[in-house]
Amino acid sequence: MFCLARIYELLLQGSTLLGISQFGTIGFCFGGHVVYLAATLPDVRVTASFYGGGIATTTPGGGAPTITRTKEIHGTIWCFFGTRDPLIPNEQTDQIEQELQKQGIDHQVFRYDADHGFF
Repeated sequence: MFCLARIYELLLQGSTLLGISQFGTIGFCFGGHVVYLAATLPDVRVTASFYGGGIATTTPGGGAPTITRTKEIHGTIWCFFGTRDPLIPNEQTDQIEQELQKQGIDHQVFRYDADHGFF
């Protein structure tokens, strides 16, 4: 089962060892979804989400879609999507961008003429 609290615990353990207090996250595909969710953690300051599928429709482990937690994002988030991605319809990309704007989150949404997994 997916557990955001466990991810946060591991980040804090790593920060103690490395002497850091803020984090950046990057993820691709399912990882792109996970880092969008991880951007809600208080110490995550910058996030790059590459073709994070399901952000607008699901959440790992069940519950309300991850997009409903957008207001909890603390730092900057950049999202990268392919306009020909069969896994993430353009309407979902539009929903994500609109929610980021609505919540006043520092963000950029990049769209490329590409399929899924273009990097």
